[in-house]
Amino acid sequence: MSVRDLKSQAPLDWALALSIAEASQDSREAPWYGPWNMILHYLFQGVPPDKGWFTVTYPQFPVDKYIDTAEEESDEDQAGLYALLLIKYLLINSISQAKGFRRSAAPSPEVLKQYPGPPQTPPKFPSPIRVPAPPRQMRSTRIPDFAQLLFKMTVNLPGHTVDIPLRYLVGPLLLVEIKRADRSCQFFDFTEVFEQTIHQARHAFASFPKVNIIGVITALGDCWTYGEYDRRNFSPSPTRSEYSDPTFVDSSPNTPAWPNNPGIDFGDLGFARIQEPPSDRALHAVRERMKVLSALL
Repeated sequence: MSVRDLKSQAPLDWALALSIAEASQDSREAPWYGPWNMILHYLFQGVPPDKGWFTVTYPQFPVDKYIDTAEEESDEDQAGLYALLLIKYLLINSISQAKGFRRSAAPSPEVLKQYPGPPQTPPKFPSPIRVPAPPRQMRSTRIPDFAQLLFKMTVNLPGHTVDIPLRYLVGPLLLVEIKRADRSCQFFDFTEVFEQTIHQARHAFASFPKVNIIGVITALGDCWTYGEYDRRNFSPSPTRSEYSDPTFVDSSPNTPAWPNNPGIDFGDLGFARIQEPPSDRALHAVRERMKVLSALL
């Protein structure tokens, strides 16, 4: 996984190094999806090894697929709201303009006799009403950049046949949230992203009741760290009405400020940088941890 061994490594490692170099030249978040997609491919090779079990990488997977607990409006809701505001603007502005024209009609003959000259000041038309800006869209706390889902099909032994319709369990093993790179990366820079992954984990626990522990990779470009969320540390997900209530306070006393590290060594920094030896060791440890979590579903 590191550049130092590229001469003896497979083409995938060349591609990883090239994609990281390309993403490093860009200030946006999206170019880092390529390298991390390849890393996920590496992490889940052979995980899990049992018959009838497999994992699938889902980009932009909605972790609240089966519930409605989002604290922000959907894109469709916001688009509809903006359309209504625009229609309201057009109606108000047209009425105001019509009133302005009526007020600026020609003066009556009595007024002309008293003031023989034309009006010295042109009639004032109402100033146009500004179209309100579209509501600012919040960053979704329901859709991580990647989710790795584990499927467990019921397999009939010893022939390894399956029944139709299929019987299976499904649940997320890993959520991945990626942000643009920070050249002066520090562990404190991850804390803002943790606020987002906490909500993602809460939604995932509500959607997948069989899942009790979820792994999370948080990345700032090529800097990354790994942690886990435990269902026992989360209160039930607040409803939409609770989120809309300005007096509502999420009183869960155990909600973590950041994910718990299950013992993976990131050194004193608390994170690693892709292509460096500490990152290689940490990725290997995460891969082994995925095998453990898959057995817990």
